Amino acid sequence: MYKDVGRIVEQCQICGKYGRCPTNLQKIRLPLNNPLHKIGIDHVGPLPKTHSGNRYIVIATDYVTRWCEAAPIKTKSAAVIAKFLIERIFMQHGPSKELLSDQGCEFTNKMWHYTQEGDQNLEISPLCSPLNQT
Repeated sequence: MYKDVGRIVEQCQICGKYGRCPTNLQKIRLPLNNPLHKIGIDHVGPLPKTHSGNRYIVIATDYVTRWCEAAPIKTKSAAVIAKFLIERIFMQHGPSKELLSDQGCEFTNKMWHYTQEGDQNLEISPLCSPLNQT
């Protein structure tokens, strides 16, 4: 398979145009100094409905300490997830500077709107898969 991939790359016009990738690339490590500086958030579901009507689980992970907080939720709307962040993370542990999510622009824009109501100065970024070290 390795030889097949190499042969395909050699025949690729785009790959030929830009040349070979440098072999000495290093992983980019972003400095994280304090707990809760950067939080990743995601959800799992839909799952079978519980007696309380919950079908999803929302999970927040601190990038420095790897501490996780999870909660069952009925819907995965931005309003519900923002409520989870504000009540379970920000009000109990303090504000965060950056929130990473793989939910796309519409989700992050709505999330930014909901978290700004609480006067949080929060940067929300879409998650880049190669940098997802969790």
